[in-house]
Amino acid sequence: MPFDPLPVPFEIERGWPNAIPGKPVIACEAGITLGEIDLSDQSWASLRGGLILSLRIDESPPPSNGFVIPTSPLQIPDSALNSSRALNNWVMDTHGSIGRLLLWDEGKEWWLANDAYHEVTLICSQPSRFNAEFEAWSGRPFEWVDEAFWGDMNMREVEALAQRYALNWNP
Repeated sequence: MPFDPLPVPFEIERGWPNAIPGKPVIACEAGITLGEIDLSDQSWASLRGGLILSLRIDESPPPSNGFVIPTSPLQIPDSALNSSRALNNWVMDTHGSIGRLLLWDEGKEWWLANDAYHEVTLICSQPSRFNAEFEAWSGRPFEWVDEAFWGDMNMREVEALAQRYALNWNP
């Protein structure tokens, strides 16, 4: 199925997509490699059968060591939308294991931004679209952040994300 060849349908500012007007953003804990996104079984099931696109959106992509990182959106195969493990395997083969990845649907109704370095997935959508995730994380953003482990610079980055997306996080 063809899609708009524009690199990203959402404005990227300071390395992160701007929120879709009228749709909240939540922060969910993620794994340490790109594509380790922990969604409910219901959310994984709802992704299959639709056109879901992906693109690395790092401000400064890491050295590729010969690995070719796509610079245009790619359709994620249905088989990669079965679980976090399936997506992680496809992402590592396609986009690499570190960095920041943006996923979105064909209708541009939602986006997910997965950042391996900060072990976070931001989800911007109607809460009913990712109901289990909004219920689990909307009241406890960045719960996994440990100031002693993360250090000052990373804490400032997370604080900036919390402010930018109005996540009501108080370290």
